[in-house]
Amino acid sequence: MTDLPIDRIEATIRLSEEQLRTLDALKAASSRASEALRGSCSSEVPQTPIGRLDAVQNRIDGMMQAAAIVRTPLDNFYNSLNEDQRQRFSTLGSASAPKTSRPGSTSSNDLVALCSRRTEGFTQLPAQRVEQVVKPTKEQLDALDRLKSASMEAANQLQASCPAQMPQTPLDRFDAVNKRLEAMESAIKTVRPALASFYDSLNDEQKARFNTLGPPRAAAPRQG
Repeated sequence: MTDLPIDRIEATIRLSEEQLRTLDALKAASSRASEALRGSCSSEVPQTPIGRLDAVQNRIDGMMQAAAIVRTPLDNFYNSLNEDQRQRFSTLGSASAPKTSRPGSTSSNDLVALCSRRTEGFTQLPAQRVEQVVKPTKEQLDALDRLKSASMEAANQLQASCPAQMPQTPLDRFDAVNKRLEAMESAIKTVRPALASFYDSLNDEQKARFNTLGPPRAAAPRQG
């Protein structure tokens, strides 16, 4: 969302002096947004499920802050372009762009990545593994059932946040990315209270076992 291909934009779109000024403002905003993103990543891996969820929340907050920094300069730059220039700008972030090129803030790759199944992992509770490893009591099972329900609700929220078709314009793609981030933030707010309630109900030994649980591993491809 912040790694703008400024050189490609200038070489492809043939900007006027006024348009170059709006591009310079966008470039400066992109630099500030990159700083916000870097500040949202922790240098240490959290050891508890709640800590890991909070780390995801911090990363999403950083991405949303970066998006807010870039959105208005991007809008100003895009609105300064004529129709032919807009078409050329739109192709810079298309899915058909070479994989080796640097993605722009409006790249469809951003949305594809955020809408992948991997980004939904923090809502997918491995309930059966939790029961096998943690061995919850009857009272704790009630809290686990509430966590299961919250996890399912969060997953449904995320599934509904991705567009059925890829938006056509850079601004629409950017806004779709932002909508996905908002859905991810909402999903975390749905899951976190139930996760904290279940975790707090565990004794120290159960917590230690729960801490070792990571996301389910993807099945290995079958050999033909």
